[in-house]
Amino acid sequence: MKINNKRRHLLSCSRQESIAALIAVLLLCTGRLYAQQSAVQPLGADQIGGQMQSGQATGGQQVIAPISSTPQAPSALQGISEVGPIPDLMEAAIDAIQVPTPVEAGPFKFLPHLLYRFLYGNGIQPQPGFQATTGVSTFAPGILVDMGTHWTLDYTPTWNWYSNHVFTDSVDQEAALNGGAQLSDWVLQAGQSFTTSHNPLVETGMQTEEKDYLTTFDAQHQVAPGLLLDLGLDQDVRLAAGFPTSRAWDNADWLRYRVAPKVVVSAGAGAGYVTVSEGPDQYYFTPEAQVSVEATDKTSFDATVGYQSRTFIEEPRLRHDSPVFQADIVNRPTETTKITLSGSKQVAVSYFVDETTQTTQWDFKVDQRFLQHLFLTADLGEEYVDYLSTLTQSDTVRDDHDLLLNVRLGTTFLGRGSFALLYARSHNDSSLAGYSFTSNQVGFEVSYKY
Repeated sequence: MKINNKRRHLLSCSRQESIAALIAVLLLCTGRLYAQQSAVQPLGADQIGGQMQSGQATGGQQVIAPISSTPQAPSALQGISEVGPIPDLMEAAIDAIQVPTPVEAGPFKFLPHLLYRFLYGNGIQPQPGFQATTGVSTFAPGILVDMGTHWTLDYTPTWNWYSNHVFTDSVDQEAALNGGAQLSDWVLQAGQSFTTSHNPLVETGMQTEEKDYLTTFDAQHQVAPGLLLDLGLDQDVRLAAGFPTSRAWDNADWLRYRVAPKVVVSAGAGAGYVTVSEGPDQYYFTPEAQVSVEATDKTSFDATVGYQSRTFIEEPRLRHDSPVFQADIVNRPTETTKITLSGSKQVAVSYFVDETTQTTQWDFKVDQRFLQHLFLTADLGEEYVDYLSTLTQSDTVRDDHDLLLNVRLGTTFLGRGSFALLYARSHNDSSLAGYSFTSNQVGFEVSYKY
């Protein structure tokens, strides 16, 4: 894999201007919402299945599991496009507990959250071909601000301390602004997030300093009873130290129709453009189809399939075609058991010059609650990653095969607190020397949130 010295001018796109314009539009819509109450109510999130994004994936797979999660828009404005699997049983039990809001000021509610985690693991790579053993302590205090009924703001700094000095201690940050408004018979949602991280990544084989900026906008319009138009636009910027910068713009539009009380079918298309600081820019088009079925009160199924055609602009102007898909089956045989089976295939820009990745993965997860207050989660996954050259039609630069196991045994305390014992194992078999490893990690985690 090479990092060449070619530099090129990226398409002009001011991140500050795009964010300001996005927020201005939503504030204007929010103001109009207060000025006139619309008779059209947003459909509930249980009425239509989720969607597969056809844009770029940013942030590689981490060797050490991530801890943070981005808050969603207020539930009254989530519309019907963002539907994930049933929450983990432990998370659902915590969220069901009502506690007084610690600080309120007018329409603002300040909800702090706190996490401490310690992991001890081997096989973690500070650089390709060098595996090390280390302990890592993570401290993440944060605060979620509920700004009335339309906006939320969350900020979390994260301190990471390594016992082995071949790794660099870091202060990571995550901030996310999410909100929405209803304008006439349209439901609008927008989000802006910023993340910095210094995680050991499977793809780079090393601890990687990275900044990610993600801007999202979604508009939903109920055309007729049971028929929904869903329009989405994203901007995704990834800056990784020592690797090319990528900027991706993605548009995904869907027409969704409820053919039966518990069956929704959708047809859509995604199109996008990606610029990279080194290597060829690229554009892609992805026609897609989707079906969401509530087979029974205990079983649901969502599947999205498509075919992506990606063209690289520089000579020899190659085109890579690939099927893409995402499927999830969720089963709740009892109130204390949840079983999830999922699979996907996605295409993304690699961290390395003149390469893209095709990732095919499956995951089997079981959540079990027992003895009233104990929660066991076991998650087994497998991932195949092909690193494809953008310079030749059929040249595979690297193949990875990764097996992952995560086990978590936890309980709750003091209402919305949690404690868990953790175990993780990851085995990556790579065709390129220096990127294969086996890592075992054990530890514990303590958290509390309002």
